[in-house]
Amino acid sequence: MTKMMKYSIFYLALFFAVIPNAGAASPLCFINVWGGYGAYDGEFRDPMGIAVDGGGNVYVADLQNNRIEKFSNDGAYAAQWGGYGSGDGQLDLPFGIAVSGGGNVYVSDWINNRVEEFSSTGAYITQWGTEGTGNGQFDEPRGIAIDGSGDVYVADIINDRIEEFTADGTYIRQWGGYGPGAGQFGNPGPAAVAIDSAGNVYVADAGNNRIEKFSSTGVFITQWGGGGTGDGQFNDPEGIAIDSAGNVYVADLENNRIEEFSATGAYETQWGGTFGAPGSGNGEFNEPGFLAIDGGGNLFVTDIGNNRVEEFGACPDSPTPTPQGTMAPTQSATCTAITTPTQSMTSTATMTQTTSMTSTATMTQTTSMTSTATMTQTTTMTCTITMTATETPAPCFRLYPNAPNPCLNGTNIIYKLCGEAEVNLKIFTISGEVVTELSQQGLSGMNRLYWNAKNRSGKDVASGIFIYSLEAAGGNDRKKLWGKLAVMK
Repeated sequence: MTKMMKYSIFYLALFFAVIPNAGAASPLCFINVWGGYGAYDGEFRDPMGIAVDGGGNVYVADLQNNRIEKFSNDGAYAAQWGGYGSGDGQLDLPFGIAVSGGGNVYVSDWINNRVEEFSSTGAYITQWGTEGTGNGQFDEPRGIAIDGSGDVYVADIINDRIEEFTADGTYIRQWGGYGPGAGQFGNPGPAAVAIDSAGNVYVADAGNNRIEKFSSTGVFITQWGGGGTGDGQFNDPEGIAIDSAGNVYVADLENNRIEEFSATGAYETQWGGTFGAPGSGNGEFNEPGFLAIDGGGNLFVTDIGNNRVEEFGACPDSPTPTPQGTMAPTQSATCTAITTPTQSMTSTATMTQTTSMTSTATMTQTTSMTSTATMTQTTTMTCTITMTATETPAPCFRLYPNAPNPCLNGTNIIYKLCGEAEVNLKIFTISGEVVTELSQQGLSGMNRLYWNAKNRSGKDVASGIFIYSLEAAGGNDRKKLWGKLAVMK
């Protein structure tokens, strides 16, 4: 059920005090977009991981199409490879992707619980990993990153750990463990990993809504974040990337925004949707997933819900502000103020005596007022602002392809939730007869519910096509999704 939040702020201060700090970071500007829903060349069905090679080529893990797509730096389609399966070079829901200094492409093959290595043209090279909890094994590998020496770091999400390997897949070390403590990871566990020029490892700890920073050997250094919609807070941080200056960019998935921080976690800026609402316009997001930065500092974002890639870069230079002047006692102002739930405020003024500022308000010599603002000889302004925003309730609910499909002895029904919810699965024959019912407590993030291809009596079902419904209930919100699967005996 939609909740409404009302923020009313009474602000009284010297007018020039509302001008932003000149040293504060500015959001990157929208440059380009490409993609669209589908299975044709250059289209996506849930784009996830993204990476950029030294030549500026962009690689995208196209999850539901079980393929990797390669593009030029401006989004022109170049090539693809993969295909559903568990054989060499095949994929079963590719999630994370990274490119080495030599141009080889590493992919975390989610359901096959392995990492596959390809050349830059998609030629299969090698693979490693199996399902399990041992050294070098995985339980749903997600994000992947490569350091300057070629070592590969994998976010092993269900096992709540980061694993490090050599470039050819030899196991080196691991760290993590489940929990809220320093160096631990929540449920779901580590979603993404990135490495700075000094070799420090940054992890998006989705379950604890925070970023954790480690040394290259896994020694905990610091953390920041916390659940929420405020500046520096997160609601399911998924992607993470670091530019050459050490700035850290985080895809705050459920808040539909990108947040930027310093290397030590100091909040700098953000951009994306209004009050966390999804959008499909240029520079807006519907579940921003993973991030990559090219050599020119341009940031690429997989916009999952909109099935596209968006590119951002440095904004055009702004005119140099003129020195701040003194307003005449008779001057009045039209003040336009925008607040967010974090109660920040910006305003710009253009004065007739050519005094301009970097905040957003316009000064004229008329005496009209559109908000409650009064200018005195000491340049005092009074504004009253009321904003209304919506809060997205849990559970937001997304269904992914079941795997394997077709199945022999069972299949995973894969889904995603914004918050915890009771989830019920019903399997039907094609004629509508109920075969069986299952339920589980779904957690925030990616989940899977396993059906063993048996009916209510515990007997194996015959080969055929089956329909299933998946229903999630949290609080007063209830949503149902439908899917289809095949059993082949």
